Amino acid sequence: KNNFLGRYFSSKVSGLVTDISQNSPIEMVSVGNGNNSTFTNYKGEFVMSVIGRASPKVTISTPKSYEPGNEGMRCTNVSNSFLDKTFFCETVLYPQPFEIAARVLNDEKAGEFQNSNERADHKKKLWDRSSKLSMGAFGTEGDFIFLLSKKEEIEIKKKAQLINFDVSEKHTIVDRYFDPITGISISEVAEVQVARYFSDGSKSDTLEHFVREKGVWRYLFPFTYKSIYDFVVNNEWILKVKK
Repeated sequence: KNNFLGRYFSSKVSGLVTDISQNSPIEMVSVGNGNNSTFTNYKGEFVMSVIGRASPKVTISTPKSYEPGNEGMRCTNVSNSFLDKTFFCETVLYPQPFEIAARVLNDEKAGEFQNSNERADHKKKLWDRSSKLSMGAFGTEGDFIFLLSKKEEIEIKKKAQLINFDVSEKHTIVDRYFDPITGISISEVAEVQVARYFSDGSKSDTLEHFVREKGVWRYLFPFTYKSIYDFVVNNEWILKVKK
C-alpha cells in the first residue's frame, strides 16, 4: 500500500531558502511537511518527496539568527502530469539585529594578512549593510571604501587593529533614537551591545544601532566623514615611517 501511494499519490518538492538582506542562500535549514523532512544544502536548495497530490504545506525551522514569521513556504505547481507532479517552494528570511551586527564587525575587522583589494571588498560590504541615512551623511561609496581602508592600514601599522569581537544576542528596541551623525530623530531602532578587542590588548564596549529599511536592519554609522578623514590625514605619516 505504501509503495502504491508513494508511486501514484506522491509529489516531488524542491525549493530554496534565502537571506533577503544579501540575496544569499542559507544552508542547513530544516525543511519539512509533516510526512518528510530534509535540510537545505550550501546553495540553500532542498529536494524531498511528499505524500499527496495537493499543494504541500511545507514549513521550515527558522535558525536563531533570523527573525521568526516566515516559517511557511510559498509553493507553486511547476509540473502536473499523472506520474510527475512537482512543486517549487521558497521563502526569504530576515536576519536578527545581532546577526547584522556580527556581519558589520566582521567587515570592520582588520585584515592584516589581506591584500588591499580584499580589504576594500570588506569595506564595500560594510557600506552595503548600512542605512541610507548614514550613507547620505557620509559621502560616496568610493570615499567610504578609500578612507576606511586607509584607516585600517594605519591601525595595522600601529598594532591597534580590531582582531576579535563579541556580539550580544539580545537587543533593545529604542522607540525614539536621536542619531548624532545625521541629527535626525528615528523611530524603531535596534540597539545591540558589542565588545571589540584590539591587537594592542585594549577593549571597547559600545552600543551599535540599526534601523529597519524595507524590513531589513541597516547599520547607523557611529562616525562621520570628517572624523575618518581627520584620522587618516593626521596619521598618514605612520604609513611612511612604520615598517
